[in-house]
Amino acid sequence: MRFNALWKHLAPVLPFLLLVLLALACNFPGLDSSQADGTAQMALTHAAQTIQVQLTMVVVQLSQTLPAPVLTATPLPENLTPVATSTPALCDRAGFVTDVTYPDNSPIKGGTDFIKTWRFKNTGTCTWDSGYAIIFERGESMGGTAALPLPGSVAPNQEVDISVSLKAPDSPGVYQGYWMLRNAAGQIFGLGVNADKDFWVKIKVE
Repeated sequence: MRFNALWKHLAPVLPFLLLVLLALACNFPGLDSSQADGTAQMALTHAAQTIQVQLTMVVVQLSQTLPAPVLTATPLPENLTPVATSTPALCDRAGFVTDVTYPDNSPIKGGTDFIKTWRFKNTGTCTWDSGYAIIFERGESMGGTAALPLPGSVAPNQEVDISVSLKAPDSPGVYQGYWMLRNAAGQIFGLGVNADKDFWVKIKVE
C-alpha cells in the first residue's frame, strides 16, 4: 500500500530526471568543455532541487493520507483479585472472653484463699466433654491442682466459665501462673490461631 502511494507521487518526476540524464550524456554539443561542465552542473543542481521538493511533498501527503497507528492496551489478567484468607479449622482451640474474677494485678492479702475464674469460648470444631481438663503449665502454681476436669460439655461456639482454687503466697510481690487446656487424648491446647498460647492468673500480694 505504501509502495503504490510512493510510486504515484514519484511518477511525474521520472521523465524530467531522465531528460536531465540524457542531456548530461550528450554533454551539450556546440558548447566548449567549460561551458558544458557548467551547464551540466546547473542542470544537475536544478534536478536535485526539484526532486527534493517532490519528495518532500510526497512525504507530507503520505503522512496526511496514511492512517495513524492504533495503540492497544494489553488487558490485565482477571485473576489478580485479592484472595481472602481464613483461620484454619482446628479440632481443639479456645478463645479468651474475659476475666470473671481477679483480673491482672488484682491486690490480695498474703495467705488468702481465692478462686480464679476465666470465661472461654470453644472456637474449635470438637465438643469439650468431661475428658477435657485445665492444667497448670508454668510459673507460680499458688497451690492450684495440676489438672482439673472441665465443669461440663461445651459445644463449638459455646462459652464456659472455668475456675481453679488458689492461695496467695505469704510474701508480698507480683505472682503469675500460666495455664492451658488438655483434651481427652492428652493433647495440650490453648488460645490463638494455632491454639498454642497459654492464659494466666496474675495477682499482687500486699
